[in-house]
Amino acid sequence: MNTLHLKKERLKKGITQIELSEKSGVKQSIISNIETGDTKNPRIDTVYRLAAALGCKLDDLVEDNEHKESKA
Repeated sequence: MNTLHLKKERLKKGITQIELSEKSGVKQSIISNIETGDTKNPRIDTVYRLAAALGCKLDDLVEDNEHKESKA
């Protein structure tokens, strides 16, 4: 799985890790580990819950859209 853009999406929404944890049901420590790269391949259901809580698509979290566009 590609690097998650979780922190970027979370900051765009202006919420803290704790707020995201409360909205998603994902432990704050897991969110922190994903954002720092300590957890490189989180479970898909975790990513789905985070995307739903952020109101974004899974692609927004897992794809590098800038890199993808530069290949076109």
